[in-house]
Amino acid sequence: FLEAVTPVVLGHDVNLFCNASGFDDCCNSHTRRWSRKVNDSETVVLFRGVSSYPEKFTEVMQSGGFSMILKNLNKSDIDVYYTCSYGFYSSKQMLKESYSSNVFLEAVTPVVLGYDVNLFCNASKFDDCCNINTRRWSRIGNGIETVLIDR
Repeated sequence: FLEAVTPVVLGHDVNLFCNASGFDDCCNSHTRRWSRKVNDSETVVLFRGVSSYPEKFTEVMQSGGFSMILKNLNKSDIDVYYTCSYGFYSSKQMLKESYSSNVFLEAVTPVVLGYDVNLFCNASKFDDCCNINTRRWSRIGNGIETVLIDR
């Protein structure tokens, strides 16, 4: 069966795993294929590990199956059916965006005690990300929130 094993978040890579653990010889004796269906048009994006679009799709062999990595997920990758096939067996799933959070915090520089750290607040999920009216940076220590920047 096919499943997304990483959160489906715009701007990030997504790992889709095709479970073929029921086969004794996974995953070299049968044809591996990944495709995507947009509207009524289906396109093969990976065939036996060779990508039609290597800048967007790559395959990774794993224990019990194989994965397709979708790089830099964008809106055209969401609400699309993806199919993994192994031999005559296939599994299809529509990729839906994860809605656990709308804003993500990333450390751009390594976090080392005693040194400065550069934090990036990713709000790219919003169509009007540059027109956000309120921005607030705060930290919580000992149960108390301290506002650092409020604009």
